[in-house]
Amino acid sequence: MGDSVGEAAKPAPAGFLTLMRNRNYALLWTGQLVSQMGDRFHWLAISLWVYSLTGSAVHVSLAMTAMTLGQVPLGLLSGVLVDRLNRKAVLIASDLVRAVVVATIPSLIMHSIWYVYVTIFLISVASVFFRPAMFAVIPQVVRKEDLMPANSFFSAMDTGTEVIGPILAGIVVMRMGYATALYLDAASYVVSAFLVLAMTVPPLARTVESWWQGVKRDMVEGFRYIWNHPLQRGLFLSIFVIFWVAGLNSLQTPLAKGVLGVTDAQFGFMNGVHGTGFLTASILMGWFGTKFPKGALIIAGAIVFVLATGAAGLAPSYEALLAAMFAWGFGNIVFLISLVTLIMEITPQEMVGRVMANRQVALGVVNALALLGFGALADILGVRESILIMAGLTMVLLLLWVWRNPEVIEDSRGWWDVLWRRVTGYVDPEYDEVQQRWLNLVTMAIVAVGWVLFTIRQPAIGFEIAGIILAAWGARKMMERLKRKE
Repeated sequence: MGDSVGEAAKPAPAGFLTLMRNRNYALLWTGQLVSQMGDRFHWLAISLWVYSLTGSAVHVSLAMTAMTLGQVPLGLLSGVLVDRLNRKAVLIASDLVRAVVVATIPSLIMHSIWYVYVTIFLISVASVFFRPAMFAVIPQVVRKEDLMPANSFFSAMDTGTEVIGPILAGIVVMRMGYATALYLDAASYVVSAFLVLAMTVPPLARTVESWWQGVKRDMVEGFRYIWNHPLQRGLFLSIFVIFWVAGLNSLQTPLAKGVLGVTDAQFGFMNGVHGTGFLTASILMGWFGTKFPKGALIIAGAIVFVLATGAAGLAPSYEALLAAMFAWGFGNIVFLISLVTLIMEITPQEMVGRVMANRQVALGVVNALALLGFGALADILGVRESILIMAGLTMVLLLLWVWRNPEVIEDSRGWWDVLWRRVTGYVDPEYDEVQQRWLNLVTMAIVAVGWVLFTIRQPAIGFEIAGIILAAWGARKMMERLKRKE
């Protein structure tokens, strides 16, 4: 390991400040902070610039697809190759390639929009090698007992840039133009490369096995393990069920700009709100996630994810779209954190990399199909119609997936009964309990639908009402706890 190893004793996991005293970790973390912030500028500038030039949802979808397409042909290879190459060299080369390619986009886009798609694809190819190399380096430079906080601080940094980055990018685009935002992103890659260059990464022992034999063996074994394990297979198939709503990544630009007519700064703020949903869910999952079965959280997060997609398609105003995007980010993170945690728990350590690589390839395929398919549908039927079809199709597939994969909710069966009783509330013992509970549920559903419809028309007042109700509920719970302590 790196310079932070201390094998004589096993102290408690390090905090953020302690980890940042580890020179190698601090250099890597800081480089990624700068680079990830630049990436938020890149994404926002590309989506807005392409839409301003073409006015087409299909072209925005092509740009978004190119950003993720590199993981489809190379996703399985990259994880294996970075274990056979110099990881520090891979990180530096990936950063410098991305810096050069991003810097060429402002000149190329004026010649042909199709050049842009090629350059974005090349950036995604470099990123496919960078991320596994980065996560492979972390265990080399921090102690084993510090891996959990080290990874958590990387995740927190990534989520933080999701909140701040788009807002800053929107301001930069409004005041200095799209090209400036892209040049800033290119500069961020150069900064990251120099910080990685200053790191000391211990070399790996070289294997005598042919690298191609190892690659073939790893790919076959990884997929065979997933398919022969019922729960792994169900979780793998969830990719082909839930992530069709990823098409909103490309349709949010024509929806916000073309349908609702928001400014570039407002669009950046909207993506910041989306990132706030990520951050809020991440914090709440850290505090309370262990109190709930992971299967229940996977399903609940997926339902919120899909419903928020439909709400975005129905949003009559910018404020309503902000609420939908917050919920979209929130449901997405609840679903992903629960899913990844369950995968980590049930997967043997020696298979984790291959399982994740297979998932990344499948995710790349679904993302590409969703972005292109629903982008084309938006140009034919309309942006709102395409989003609603996307949400409706995904909800149907989600319900079928839950029905056909009962092992996903195996850990939640007793919990669902408890939830049912809590949600449906008090019943009078003199009357039929089942009928009363269903009547209570229908009544609450009518109130909830009414609140949603009202909030779509008057989002500020609707959320104010919800806040008052939640505050009253929280105060009641606090009073109950105080009484129990007495």
